[in-house]
Amino acid sequence: MIRKAQFHNCPAMLALINAEAAHGNMLPKTIEQLHESLGSFFVAEETDQIVGCCGYKVWRVSQGDLVEIISLAVDHNFRGFGIGSALVEICIADAVAKGYRQFFALTVHQGRFFERIGFVHILQSDLPEKIWEDCVTCPKNFPEHHGKCCQEITYKLALR
Repeated sequence: MIRKAQFHNCPAMLALINAEAAHGNMLPKTIEQLHESLGSFFVAEETDQIVGCCGYKVWRVSQGDLVEIISLAVDHNFRGFGIGSALVEICIADAVAKGYRQFFALTVHQGRFFERIGFVHILQSDLPEKIWEDCVTCPKNFPEHHGKCCQEITYKLALR
């Protein structure tokens, strides 16, 4: 079952997100960050256990509003059952109901996943506001990473 995330789901969501972050697949989050953005998060639940989560963030940019798909995480034991796709689809549907039509996602290893659901590869430089706000403070953007700033690939989806 996929539904809107609730306050009491935050610890389970945080565990999923930060487990992926520990493997370099996304940036970690704090419980406070989840609380602040909870209204745009959805969870996948199986027998009273949170097995996946995903949210979105609206960016007000010069080209018009863009919605970033964020923090998509699915428990390893539940991958391959369409949970990730369903979570992204419900995030998109929720944002579309609010009038948004353009979406993007950054991913390290899941490019084919996003391509399968209609996203196309774009350059990160096509999203200067995102780069300025999030990427410039990313821990992977410092010298101790030996010039390997970011391995994320950017994808965009525009609905008609």
